[in-house]
Amino acid sequence: MTKLTNQELQLLEEIIVATNTGGFVYASLTDTSNLVYAGVVEFNSAMKSEDGKVAFRATPAANAFLAEKTDEANREGSPWSVAEAPVAAVTPFPSTVPAAFAAVASGAVTPAVQPLAERIPAMAAPAVAVAAAVAEPAEKPLVSIGSGFVPPAKKRSSLVGSRRYPFMELAAVGDYFFVGATQDEPRPARKIRSSVSKTNKDCAELQPRRYFTYYEAVAGQTFGSIVAPTDGVYVVRIEPPVAE
Repeated sequence: MTKLTNQELQLLEEIIVATNTGGFVYASLTDTSNLVYAGVVEFNSAMKSEDGKVAFRATPAANAFLAEKTDEANREGSPWSVAEAPVAAVTPFPSTVPAAFAAVASGAVTPAVQPLAERIPAMAAPAVAVAAAVAEPAEKPLVSIGSGFVPPAKKRSSLVGSRRYPFMELAAVGDYFFVGATQDEPRPARKIRSSVSKTNKDCAELQPRRYFTYYEAVAGQTFGSIVAPTDGVYVVRIEPPVAE
């Protein structure tokens, strides 16, 4: 059974007194929520005071309910009793009784408990929150499983094919090209070393991998059956070093 506070019992008595004399009481929906749940008061949301309170009047069950609750309060040693409760000034009921009250007053309709969102608007769930709670779950991505996938071959760096030296024409290990010294560049190895290093980086992911090195030479120097025609540098394709 509904447990009411002394303040709620006092408010209920005020509403009963007003109803018995043909009037009603303006009260907030928050203060009267338990009374509405108990079915002892009814309200008309179309009748409001200047401060936003709603018109309330007692139902036929209110007097017996108040007597029972007051006895309980007195047995529990409550300092408040119905006899001591101040009575609010009675507001005359309008000449045209609202339909919501008239049906109950005639006994034709048993008062129904209003939906919680109507009785206490502040407690109604925001529309956005409700929509989010009932939103359809996101559609799952399409997933399929297979085998035999071959990654596309990586494109050779454009830098490799655009160099001034014919690195990519050295098709096999042992192939070489020779760059002879000139009056303007008596030691071409000093220029070509950076090209060799850059080319090795560009070819690091090629399959099969290509790797190059260089050897300075003087005129007449031999490398196996190869004799340097002038001073210069040999760039040779060799086996790539084994990673440690």
